[in-house]
Amino acid sequence: MTQPIKIGAEMRTWYKSAGVGGAGDWEQLTCVKNMALNLEHDDVDVTTRAAGGFKETIAGLTDAPIEFDMIGEEDDAGMLVILNAFMSKTPVGLAIMNGAATVAEGTGLIADFAILKCNRNEALADAVGYSVTAKPMYSNTAAGFYINGVLVSPEVES
Repeated sequence: MTQPIKIGAEMRTWYKSAGVGGAGDWEQLTCVKNMALNLEHDDVDVTTRAAGGFKETIAGLTDAPIEFDMIGEEDDAGMLVILNAFMSKTPVGLAIMNGAATVAEGTGLIADFAILKCNRNEALADAVGYSVTAKPMYSNTAAGFYINGVLVSPEVES
């Protein structure tokens, strides 16, 4: 029987160095130690004079920064992709998923990300690693949130 509650060690992070729409397969980013996917809607003030003195709000655009720690294995291909994306200011496709065997079956965020922060940590009694912050960036491939492989992100009407 499959356990419905997952622990962090069961989650998976995948990357595509050419971006979400680029050539190549998704590869697992195995050097990740801790990951946080922070989803938050902007609040849009829609208060009118008819609101009875109460502020009224609707959900706006979604901010989706991720923060993660990587173990600094010098020969880890995924870690090198992240470091190169940071230094060259180029996008990297990332899929922050629920532990499914493939990206297509998973639940989570898929987007081209800008690596905005990459701090190297050299604690005396811990493995050298990196603390990384990334955000979805301008791309020809729109970010999407998937549940069991089905896109559920709301479309923005134009």
